[in-house]
Amino acid sequence: MAEDMIMEEREELMVSPKHHNPTRKLAHFLKPTSLSTTIRKPISLNPHSLPKTPLKVSLNGFKTLQNGWKDWVNHMHALHKHTWQKAGIYNAHYKKKAF
Repeated sequence: MAEDMIMEEREELMVSPKHHNPTRKLAHFLKPTSLSTTIRKPISLNPHSLPKTPLKVSLNGFKTLQNGWKDWVNHMHALHKHTWQKAGIYNAHYKKKAF
């Protein structure tokens, strides 16, 4: 039955916008999350050997709507409404409407 689900729940490293240190949290991911069929052994890294870099993402250019944004959102809604409802993300995904 779990194989039939279109999302999976697993722990992954997440970065909060307020706290820039990654923490392991339980999260939901839509399947498939990878197109690779090979299973590779995870790389073991010593966190102290990694360079100190800020974990910050800057998204410039999204303060104003891009041309065709509303049309694209409505097109995606028509195509994926049923899938979003089945995954339980419809209300959060579409009703916020970023426009």
